[in-house]
Amino acid sequence: SSSSSSSSSSSSSSSSSSSSSSSSSSSSSSSSSSSTQSIVVAARCRPTTRQERERGAGAACVRMEGNETIITAPGKPDTVHRFSFDHSLWSHDPADGHFVGQAELFARLGPSLLENVFAGFNVTVLAYGQTGAGKSYSMLGGADRECAEERGLIPRLASALFERVGDAAAAAAAAEEEHGEVIAYTVEASMYEIYQEKVRDLLRPAERGKAPPANLRVREHPAFGPYVDGLTKMVVDSFEAVDRLLTEGEGERAVAATKMNERSSRSHSVFQLRFTQTHRDAETGLSGEKVSVVSLVDLAGSERSSKTGATGARLKEGASINQSLTALAKVINALSERDRKGGGKGGGGPHVPYRDSKITWLLRDSLGGNSKTVALFVLSPAADNYAETLSTLRYAERTKGIQNAARVNEDPNVALIRALKQELSDLRQQLAQLRSGAAGAAADGTSSSSSSSSSSDVAAPVAVEGVGASVAVAPVAMASAAASVGVSGGVGAVASLADKMAASERLMAELSLNREEKLLRTREIEEQRRQVLEVVAMTSPLSRLASSTAVPHCSTTPHLVSLNENPLASDSLVYFLQEGITTIGTSSAPSPASSSDNDDAHDSDDNGGGGEGEGEGE
Repeated sequence: SSSSSSSSSSSSSSSSSSSSSSSSSSSSSSSSSSSTQSIVVAARCRPTTRQERERGAGAACVRMEGNETIITAPGKPDTVHRFSFDHSLWSHDPADGHFVGQAELFARLGPSLLENVFAGFNVTVLAYGQTGAGKSYSMLGGADRECAEERGLIPRLASALFERVGDAAAAAAAAEEEHGEVIAYTVEASMYEIYQEKVRDLLRPAERGKAPPANLRVREHPAFGPYVDGLTKMVVDSFEAVDRLLTEGEGERAVAATKMNERSSRSHSVFQLRFTQTHRDAETGLSGEKVSVVSLVDLAGSERSSKTGATGARLKEGASINQSLTALAKVINALSERDRKGGGKGGGGPHVPYRDSKITWLLRDSLGGNSKTVALFVLSPAADNYAETLSTLRYAERTKGIQNAARVNEDPNVALIRALKQELSDLRQQLAQLRSGAAGAAADGTSSSSSSSSSSDVAAPVAVEGVGASVAVAPVAMASAAASVGVSGGVGAVASLADKMAASERLMAELSLNREEKLLRTREIEEQRRQVLEVVAMTSPLSRLASSTAVPHCSTTPHLVSLNENPLASDSLVYFLQEGITTIGTSSAPSPASSSDNDDAHDSDDNGGGGEGEGEGE
């Protein structure tokens, strides 16, 4: 009875989740500046292996119908579990019409990944499953690396990336793109493994007589998040270079033979491509960067020692693998519970134990963070692996409920300038509509109002300063144009549009200034301020300190100095006395020149050469 109830519950949950999976897949190729979406989940069932046939593992207990993955308990045909995912990939029998090979696997998952990379998002592909399920085959390919048909997701994605880079570079050289010209692409590759909770660089060559560092430190940066300190990053310019690094890195990875897999991965491996696009805006001349980190993760498989026959070192490795996968399961459960309750980051949801393992810490952005993530769950069809396969499917069911908040990794100023350019383009279109409507209204009104137009009180055309050119429109025509495009206000509508355009252009020009231009502008403003103060015969301590001739000028010219109760505010302004008569007082006081009583005094001051101001100066 418990089996049947679990079957019904899983069936109901799968139907409710189908809509969410379809929505997440439809939004997987979105290239907006920020995007919140569920992790894209794909399940893949591999063929029966030689070991399974030799030990009589039983008939396949997994089948797929559309995007549904169905598993039936061996010997219990009524116990059926159904799971709905974004992709259910049947790779069990090549004779089946819906068989999914390596090329079809990339055709299903690769295009959206590539679009997100060029849009500036971080991208992660995570392969999970029990040992021997086919994770490394799906990610890297078969043993024959020269066979193109056997290539996995990683080499196919790298090849498609460089093909598109070549096409985009050729297009940029021929013509300028809509939002700017791409002037440089840079791809950096790195590869490391986590073996028994120790991080090892797979691309660092060992020095003669010395082994490479066996345990690199994982650190956290407030802006970049967790990273591996001292990890080798190789600049690559072709797919051949990437393929060579993959081959070298795989040769360094820890593998061993078990009863379930002749070449079992004993560590988690992460291959990263850091893709940088440098754009130059043709209008502003500014350069900006978009940076995408592509993390391709091949997890070690969960295993049971009773099936693998592991002893000694292999048993210790298996325990370490299971421990880290348990930490991953805790993270998946906490994130799924948090997003199910709508807590989100900092929303009071359950604690997410990222730091319980190094693999979960390094994958923090991939699980619930800043990344477009695809989780590939690889299944064994064998009946004797029913429990492990069902556990993997339940992990997948919880994973598809995790929400990631991916954002474009670029300079915020560049994004703002791009938005302002779009706003200016829209405003120009609106103003052009007003102008065309005004011209038509003016032509229609010429014949009908010729008598009124010759009168002396006809309103003159109003000149409105736009962006790059002035707009002269007759008031009557502007009112008619405003009515024709649904804008009220006539002259005010045109003036408002022009004012918005001018404001947007000023803001864009301000954001486009580099450091040198900002310093030059500051000096110009300081010079203008100094000139204005010179006109009123005033100066400030800063300008006196900046001028080498200020001190001798102050010592030889009569001047007034400001005083204040606060000693620090004293001597903040200097007023130089000009030649002739200087009158000191408030504006409300009677002018000495208008007082007849002081005529003799002013004459004496003028003849004597010393005035009231001169005495004050002394």
